[in-house]
Amino acid sequence: MGYSQLTWERKQILNVVLQEVIKESPPPSLEDVALRLKHRTLVLQYHFPELCQEIKTRHAQYKKSRREQKIQPVLEAALQEFPPPSLLEITRRLGYQNNSYLYQYFPELCYSISKRYREHNNASGQEKRKRIRQEIETIALTLHSQGQKPTQSRVTRLLTKPGIMLSPSARQTLNEILHSLGYD
Repeated sequence: MGYSQLTWERKQILNVVLQEVIKESPPPSLEDVALRLKHRTLVLQYHFPELCQEIKTRHAQYKKSRREQKIQPVLEAALQEFPPPSLLEITRRLGYQNNSYLYQYFPELCYSISKRYREHNNASGQEKRKRIRQEIETIALTLHSQGQKPTQSRVTRLLTKPGIMLSPSARQTLNEILHSLGYD
């Protein structure tokens, strides 16, 4: 059916039906209404622009309110979790593929979650490096006090996690300790 091919009677019926649709709860989308009435959305919009705009507005408001009821509490709860979850983890919990949707509608909460996660990881990394340094230092001092040079292989054998010595910072730590103990 073309835009202008609706009969006067059909237009009157559609007008009444669309007036009723506006009162529906939850508000349907214009696409759903068009399917129900067996008309294309463009036809309805051509003949009933104001009613269609109201249907679209009510549906958009409904979706926004549902989004806020469903997603916002999850994001707010994530700000209280410990250890802090990443935004990617929260995104997956909510069933989304990526976080662009969340950033679009909840930018402040998303930035807060990301910042908190990043700060926690930075602090955890510093704490971990400090523990590794202390462990290497303790082992090196113990070997030195026993009259053994704290070589990389000797220290590595005594570490709780020997793979730590693969990191450049761990080797640098040992070299600094060796230098402070007078080894070249």
